[in-house]
Amino acid sequence: MDDRTFARFAARYDMQPDGCWRWNSRGTNGYGVISINGKQEAVHRLSYGHFHGPIPGGMVIDHTCHNADENCPGGRTCEHRRCVNPAHMRVVTHQVNLDAGRPSGWARGAEKQRSKTHCPQGHPYEGENLRIAPTGDRACRTCARVRAQERRAAKPKAAPKSRKRKFCKNGHAFAEHGTVSGGQQVCKICSRAKVQAYRARRPRTPRQPMTHCKNGHPWVDENIYVNPNGGYRACRPCHNARTLARYHAKKVAG
Repeated sequence: MDDRTFARFAARYDMQPDGCWRWNSRGTNGYGVISINGKQEAVHRLSYGHFHGPIPGGMVIDHTCHNADENCPGGRTCEHRRCVNPAHMRVVTHQVNLDAGRPSGWARGAEKQRSKTHCPQGHPYEGENLRIAPTGDRACRTCARVRAQERRAAKPKAAPKSRKRKFCKNGHAFAEHGTVSGGQQVCKICSRAKVQAYRARRPRTPRQPMTHCKNGHPWVDENIYVNPNGGYRACRPCHNARTLARYHAKKVAG
């Protein structure tokens, strides 16, 4: 520190009964800071460097005053972090600094959770009842099943939606124009339109009037047999010949 910076430094800390030089403001993570050429600098590191020399690379400052105070909770609210007395500092590695301090609130909470042997409902964290999450957290399987059952009971299963459509793709109502073919809903209007379009593409050749049956008998009114059940028409001589043939075949078969 130059003389001007040292004068600013000396004017901004208060002497404490325990020997700490308490910086009169709190900065990043509870440590005191001072602005030098527009840059924020940690005051305790400047103090150590001014009185003891440069801090080696990779090393950190450990406040021995904090280590001696068993009532200090530590963390960002620790008042010893604002101490700039070089006699209360030592240069150590980061791991040594962590080992010298007391566990933080998070570490104490984690240790408390690890010490638990049962869940809040009294189920043991052991055997088949213990589930280890990918994050390493422990969970009670019994409580998880109970919560799942409660969620299912609170949210009843919705009725399956009907697969029946109300309208075809062309907007015709199935209730009025629909039918079922092969287990599927079919629109009569659309089906009729498809058939008409198919016939329009392939015009039907007009059928010539029948003059003779396939065996050469004349196709005239007195020679036409009309079945009384089906109503279809047939050649009378051919029909009589088929009937007589069936009669003889049945008689031979006995």
